[in-house]
Amino acid sequence: MVIGTDILQLIGSIAAAGGLIFTGITFYRNMKEQKKSNRVRELQLLESTYGEIAGLEKWKYEQDLSGKGNEEFYQRWFQLFFNRIEWLSFLINHEFLEQKELVSYFRGSYMVWYEA
Repeated sequence: MVIGTDILQLIGSIAAAGGLIFTGITFYRNMKEQKKSNRVRELQLLESTYGEIAGLEKWKYEQDLSGKGNEEFYQRWFQLFFNRIEWLSFLINHEFLEQKELVSYFRGSYMVWYEA
């Protein structure tokens, strides 16, 4: 009877250790997946904002080329354009975009937009 109890205790100890190891591995994998998910989310935020800004620039150039740009158009355009720039700045300053590579890659564009 003593041998049976010892074996059960040994099996229980091994099962507990195995469970801890499995939990640790699962936790580690979930952290890696979360990091990948965050990178994709940041890229989507940057891509959509950058696309909106580029679209507004294109719209302005089209209006300039067609001669349809007037003072009212430019006032509305500047409001839309700088609203998007401020949104992008908010995302960066409040670290919704944490990937330094992405932020620095578009740094030249940000400077041109702010100087406009």
